[in-house]
Amino acid sequence: MVSPFPRISLALPLFAIALVLSDCKCHKDTPLQKAGVCASGAKSCSKDADCPDHDACTAEAGENCCEFAARTCKQSSDCCPGQICKRDGHCFDQRIECPNGDSDCGDPGSDRVCLTYTDGQGKTDQVCGYAPCDATHACDTGLSCFRGFCVASPPCSGHCDDGNICIPQTNTCWDYGDRCQISCGAGFLPMETDPNNIWDSCNNHAVTCECDELPPLTSNDLGRYSASTAMSDGHVAVSMYDGQYGDLVVRYYDNTGAVTATEYVDGVPDGGTIVAGPSGPRGGISDPGSNVGEYTSIVADSTGRLFVSYYDVDHGDLKLAIRGTDKSWTTQTVDSNGDVGLYTSIALDPSGKPVIAYFQRAGATGSTQCPGGDNTHPDLVTGVKLAKASSANPAHPSDWSTSFVECAAIPAPNCYGCGSGQVCVTDSNGNGVCSQSASGCGICGSGNVCANDGSGAACATLFTAKPLLNIPAGVGLYPSVAFNGSSIVVAYYDHLNKVLRAATGTGTLSPVTIDDGCSANASTCDDVGMFSNLAVEPGGQHRIAIAYHDATTRGLKLYLGTTLALTTNPSDAVIDDGHEPATGDGPSYVGGNVHLKFAADGTLWAAYHNSTGNDLRLAQHGTSSWTVKKKWTQGAVGWFASASQLTGATKLYIAHAQLHTKLQQGHPVKDTTPHLEFYDPTSGASSSDGGP
Repeated sequence: MVSPFPRISLALPLFAIALVLSDCKCHKDTPLQKAGVCASGAKSCSKDADCPDHDACTAEAGENCCEFAARTCKQSSDCCPGQICKRDGHCFDQRIECPNGDSDCGDPGSDRVCLTYTDGQGKTDQVCGYAPCDATHACDTGLSCFRGFCVASPPCSGHCDDGNICIPQTNTCWDYGDRCQISCGAGFLPMETDPNNIWDSCNNHAVTCECDELPPLTSNDLGRYSASTAMSDGHVAVSMYDGQYGDLVVRYYDNTGAVTATEYVDGVPDGGTIVAGPSGPRGGISDPGSNVGEYTSIVADSTGRLFVSYYDVDHGDLKLAIRGTDKSWTTQTVDSNGDVGLYTSIALDPSGKPVIAYFQRAGATGSTQCPGGDNTHPDLVTGVKLAKASSANPAHPSDWSTSFVECAAIPAPNCYGCGSGQVCVTDSNGNGVCSQSASGCGICGSGNVCANDGSGAACATLFTAKPLLNIPAGVGLYPSVAFNGSSIVVAYYDHLNKVLRAATGTGTLSPVTIDDGCSANASTCDDVGMFSNLAVEPGGQHRIAIAYHDATTRGLKLYLGTTLALTTNPSDAVIDDGHEPATGDGPSYVGGNVHLKFAADGTLWAAYHNSTGNDLRLAQHGTSSWTVKKKWTQGAVGWFASASQLTGATKLYIAHAQLHTKLQQGHPVKDTTPHLEFYDPTSGASSSDGGP
């Protein structure tokens, strides 16, 4: 076909000449129609693709013009993200309306909420979706900001098959056809580049896709069993336990108290499934590994290396993690003979070799023998042990030597040694005794068992131990180790005799009782020595300070001297007596989780927990008494307190955990979080409750 356009162009001059000869006068108020624009003002077109999104090329008064029209489709990928193609060939918004508010969007506490949505035509509806993050990309507690949305868990369950993208507003995967050619790796979710370009008001021509990293894993139980140390680079490193996943974790803070990094050191399984952001905690792996990381202790050397001792819960072993100057971690088992590694305490000798004090809850056949003890039942042997490395870079069990500082067998528990076919039942005195399992009793009630005590079969009550405190029996609990020059100093609690003990020396250590809890006129002695913590003055007289709890008086006590000997209870022997006024917490148990710190100027400080008021306290030692300088009281704080001080600084930093329970999707869950407070003795400035 010959194009008509040349003929039109030739005719235009002739038409202009005719206008002149006819003396035509044009009306100045008649607007000229622009090229490519219909009389109605719409864009002229020859096909739908010439029109803006949501318009169709429609014949109008002899013209082809772009006009608003319903979206037509053959499949859902022809529609906007979040729409489906209905059988009548039109696109339809796939969304959940919520006329009754948040309750229409999920269980109470769900991260899905009711929001107001305004479409392209100005119509508003109440629809379910995720609340937007604030201007700082922050969300409420328990929620993470992901692509501008506050989510408790990844939308679309964190995965969409290839050929689909996730629409957060509908929490569904959407087939995008051939418009986006992407394939996302583990821990990444295919998303629309503009996640709000959805439903009928979208610009369908502008749909593009990308891979977005999923939100990081979060833990509801992070911060217990914490310990802290100052690093040479100006950071405070805090070791802690993640109780939700069973991991050893180390978190770093700068000198303002801000978190700079968090490292999951041990407990993450190799080859686990990535279900969250791989750059976040645990590499995004939620699968459980070995349960490790309780009873941590941490120390740094002058080169920036870190040493963390901790308890392997699953195997009952003492472990050590070392962070090298290249910032990589290695882990090793130090002692695996028996149930060992509780209440660890680590220090470096003058040459940089690590030494670890720890508690043995039960021995095993072939384990270290208890000198002078009955080793025929090693599972009853408890004690405080020392593990000494032969170099500053231990890597194998052969690099360690282990020995007891003091040990003793605990009394055989009820029903110890019951044989095959026997059950443990309660006798008339309330004690557990071994009895032969029997039959012929008929139906015994709950908590009862059929047994024969020698006089015939009868229903008997099963024995259940009811300890008042979850504190093991034995000698050597709460050990704390430090160096006084080349001499090792260890303090610990003897639970069998309820006294505070300590030992010092360069070779074999000879334990002595520091506080027996007895006074001259008392008929009974106090239970003293729990939560013992030791510090040695780095200069001056090299005084040895030991803080410990008096369970009888509920107070926090101190031993301070240049040698180890039975205390004479001087006036400064009580850090805090717990005698709170009735207008406050009232009589309080104080001194749990205590930590001593000699500051650079020689001042002795004690950070500790008030178990009754659930607050964190910092006390300063004076000439002959103690003064509480700061209390942090917001929430159940002060658990596992640990104090440190950066070189050349006056600020004291106190790491601790806050224990809490919160509702998550309508169910109570743990909400334990780590915190780092500071106090400056020079200015009196301090962090506010709950962190800097």
